[in-house]
Amino acid sequence: MKYQIDLPKRPGMLFIIRYIRPVYKKADSDTIVTAPAIEEPIAKCEADVSLLADVVVSKFVDHIPEYRQQQIYKRQGVVISSSTMNGWVHQLSPYMKLMSEYIKEQILQSSYIQQDESSIKVMDGKRKASHTGYMWVMGSTELKYVCFEYHKGRGREGPENTFKQYKGFLQTDAYEVYDIIDKMYPDVQHFHCWAHGRRKFIESMDNDKARSEFALNQIQKLYAIEQKCRDADSSYDERTIERQAAKPILDQFKDWLDKEALRVTPRSPIGKAMSYLVTRWQKFTKYTDHGIVEIDNNIIENAIRPLALGRKTISLQETTRQLSQ
Repeated sequence: MKYQIDLPKRPGMLFIIRYIRPVYKKADSDTIVTAPAIEEPIAKCEADVSLLADVVVSKFVDHIPEYRQQQIYKRQGVVISSSTMNGWVHQLSPYMKLMSEYIKEQILQSSYIQQDESSIKVMDGKRKASHTGYMWVMGSTELKYVCFEYHKGRGREGPENTFKQYKGFLQTDAYEVYDIIDKMYPDVQHFHCWAHGRRKFIESMDNDKARSEFALNQIQKLYAIEQKCRDADSSYDERTIERQAAKPILDQFKDWLDKEALRVTPRSPIGKAMSYLVTRWQKFTKYTDHGIVEIDNNIIENAIRPLALGRKTISLQETTRQLSQ
């Protein structure tokens, strides 16, 4: 049976949908036939799937707490109790779990993944105490999919478990936990992020302005090549060709780093910035031979930024169970 609904013209407006299910009696018997009910994610729920989706997106994507959503709906004349809305979210968690698993599966089938992690403060309602958890975030630039996965810690079990079966390119910062990738999974080609390398020299400006500025100028030349590729809307193959111009810049930069690293204090900010690059040089430079790989991890870092909106303490029962079950 088809249902026709006349939707209001104003987006975000709450309205009542009325479903009429005709009931018939067969002429040759006493059999009663009723039109089938529509499928619902929550049986006998007063909220339409569109409202349920709005609640979930507002809570987990836009980081609008449930009590604020209730106030928004109340201004439209619709009162939804806290227990009712919280019940909806809990009952929808199996669907969110399936969706997140599907997204993660698709990302792990792509040829190039960016990975990063970010801290998040979590409140355990039973103990009335908070702890710092971590959202491990990975994304595919090809699919434009991003997956957030909650873990209580920032240890090696995150990447160790995630990339067991993965074959392809992986780009991360130089956090030492990712070193396990190189030791355990030879099918994963590991790249590092120039935005993190550049950040180290920005942090060392007060310590050694001259050397920091020189390094930043060299890195800016690499980014100028990337900008040229973006302006030309270059394909992956074309970007690989354009990036060959980066190799002489990198060679000269490496010669300078090797010489200057001997003239600075290793534990100084400038010394640490130089060491950060030199000890991981291959992972920083091999992007030039693979047009599909970005120069940095900024795409996934931008995907993480909205998480900062929800950095206030959140309920373990209301949030982490739905994200990590």
